[in-house]
Amino acid sequence: MLVCKFYVSNIARNAPHDLPAANVTMAPVISHCDEDGKFLEENANWSAWTPSGSIQLTITNPLAIDELQVGKSYLIGFQPAYD
Repeated sequence: MLVCKFYVSNIARNAPHDLPAANVTMAPVISHCDEDGKFLEENANWSAWTPSGSIQLTITNPLAIDELQVGKSYLIGFQPAYD
């Protein structure tokens, strides 16, 4: 499994058709420091190989929306899907 470290750069909440929804934008961690300015070797290693990119999601699960915070980093795993 490939694991990537992204941070939430924006959460735009909207309510189409009376359903809770949010458009979430994430970007790869490119700083060698965490949100508090502390140096992290993990960030330095990861950001050396992934200088740019983005993930955009529309989420309609209110519990999932509430789990994400702007500025916080999250590990995202990519695993092959076998059809």
